[in-house]
Amino acid sequence: MSRKTNIFAIYAWEDKNALLQIRQSLSALEANETINIWADDPILPGQEWKPKVASHMDFADVFLLFVSTDFMKSKFVQQLEFKNVIDKYKANDAVVIPILVDDCQWQIDFKSDEYDFNLNELQVLPNPKKPIENWTLPEDAFNAIETDLKKVIASVRGESVEEAPEVEEVVSEVAEIIPTKIVEDQLELSFFDEVDTNEDSIAAQNRDAEAERLLEEAAAKKRAAAEQEKAAAIAAEKQTIALEQQRIAAEKEVQRKAEEEKRILAEQEAQKKLEREQQVQAEAEKAAQLKAEQDKLKQEEQEAQQKAAAEKQKAEEAERIATIKAAEEERLFLEEEAQREAEEERRIIEQAEANAAYQEHEEDNEESIEEYEQEEDSTSSKKSLLVLAGVLLLGVAFYVFYDSDGDTKETAPVPPETNTEVVEDAMSTEDAEVSAEADEETNDETIQEESVAETPDETNVTVDNSNFMDLEVGDSYAGGIVFEIDKSNKTALVAQAKDAGPMSWKSAMKINEQLGEDWRLPTQDELKTMYNTIGKGGDNSGGFTEELYWSSTLYQKIQSRMVRFSDGNMSFHYSNVRESRKFLVRAIKKISA
Repeated sequence: MSRKTNIFAIYAWEDKNALLQIRQSLSALEANETINIWADDPILPGQEWKPKVASHMDFADVFLLFVSTDFMKSKFVQQLEFKNVIDKYKANDAVVIPILVDDCQWQIDFKSDEYDFNLNELQVLPNPKKPIENWTLPEDAFNAIETDLKKVIASVRGESVEEAPEVEEVVSEVAEIIPTKIVEDQLELSFFDEVDTNEDSIAAQNRDAEAERLLEEAAAKKRAAAEQEKAAAIAAEKQTIALEQQRIAAEKEVQRKAEEEKRILAEQEAQKKLEREQQVQAEAEKAAQLKAEQDKLKQEEQEAQQKAAAEKQKAEEAERIATIKAAEEERLFLEEEAQREAEEERRIIEQAEANAAYQEHEEDNEESIEEYEQEEDSTSSKKSLLVLAGVLLLGVAFYVFYDSDGDTKETAPVPPETNTEVVEDAMSTEDAEVSAEADEETNDETIQEESVAETPDETNVTVDNSNFMDLEVGDSYAGGIVFEIDKSNKTALVAQAKDAGPMSWKSAMKINEQLGEDWRLPTQDELKTMYNTIGKGGDNSGGFTEELYWSSTLYQKIQSRMVRFSDGNMSFHYSNVRESRKFLVRAIKKISA
């Protein structure tokens, strides 16, 4: 069995009805697996044509070009694919058959570097090169195309086109032979009738028998022809059913063709139900629909252009606003940067002044401490005498009252014991309480509040930039808890996870010797920030107690400010020279990305 002949149909979307009619006329050849018809790739208006299966172009034996006005105006005739079809024709690798759908300008020369080509060189159908729409009955045009295409297919397959003799012709021949024979026999019978009656009777019987035999043979041939015709009709019907089943199976097997094949099937079924009068109306509707689609395409193009212009204008406006916003943000950033630099410069100056004052304080610290302690001792002595006198007076009064009662025994007054720790605590409490009135009285004698910086040139701990940008206040990071972040300058302050101490202020100033050179005692403002973020003023994720904490901020040369973490009170300040003054310490360090 020879292989199938592959037919590749190339048509414009508007000419799909002509394709369906041709395909229907060749359905018998397609059903008995003589041919394959590939028609899955219509040419769409204004779009470049590409085959869904590129290999079909290589294995096609016959190309059917449905030539129409839409076909000639399409981009396909300018594409490389069209030249490839003509190249196969020039190389005798394929047969190209143009089918004229409507009256269009199809006799056009196509020029290339290798050759010039005109469709007029090919076998143009329907013969004689008359478009389908110009035929009085389109069915006659399609019948003529079917006949010529079957001849072309037979030629491609190397088969001869033979027509079997019609049954009617055989019957007619028999009918002609029988009457002639009867007439001859009758003439012969009439001629010998007078000579010999018996012989004439026998001859007549023989002639009758021969005539009857001939009639029976003719009737048998006619019955056989009828049976063959009936069998052919049944076979054609079976082929039609098989073709439908094959088409449905192909649709299920090849998913990429599903939607297109369904559409073709629906149109094919609808086309079968149309009558001849409805076909004429369909052509008119087709023209109207084509014009409507063209108008719609033009309108859509105009709307698309208007939309593109509007979007372009909108984009330009957004770009202008973004430029203005970026310039404003840059200006604000530069202002903030200048402000931060000014504040940092001021802080450095203040730290330098505070350090200088602190160094000066260290030089004459012993003399100042001695004077201050003498003054405190004098004050403590006076307070102790006052307390002792008060206790004695209370004892005398109690004695007198007890003696006048007379119901109790007389006892000698016992001098009260002096608790030096209580007196010292009372003095500390008096030193610690700072009121607005005391501040006004000693305003001329106090030294302006100073902060002792950890070092003149602070060393920052450098961390991973990607991790730093994800930091939040309260996160555990770099051995502590983050309590302040400046993402613009990419710096942050980290507090030690646990309290240190209690310890004296001098020991607190050397906290870096215990924890590392990056750790230092915080200022009072930094302590306040800790209170508000990770202390009692916030979520207390730092685990602070309700006690006092040392700061590096000086109140006077020999006193340092503190923060009470039960309520964030910043009015406390204690002596920074007494080793007995011991409070909690929460060290901090600075990190940068």
